[in-house]
Amino acid sequence: MMSINDLRKEEEDILSEFSKSRRVLSDIFRERIRVHIQSLRSELIDRIDAISGIADSKSAWKQKGNTIERLKKERLQLVSLLEGWEKKGF
Repeated sequence: MMSINDLRKEEEDILSEFSKSRRVLSDIFRERIRVHIQSLRSELIDRIDAISGIADSKSAWKQKGNTIERLKKERLQLVSLLEGWEKKGF
């Protein structure tokens, strides 16, 4: 799993480059955004699968500690990042 901070850094880099390019999207830049959004979706699926795995295992559920809360928080952050791209029309 990638860290949320790494994903946010990538997004900041993309938005910075977008701003510098005077908001003109080349095909290469569109592909970079598409790959980033796909990474966000993959990471979201990983978090959901991890939460499901914990929920399906009684022993893991009992020993979960803060893992489930961390995964839920990361899931919400990923959803927020994806919603941001959706608002931008992607």
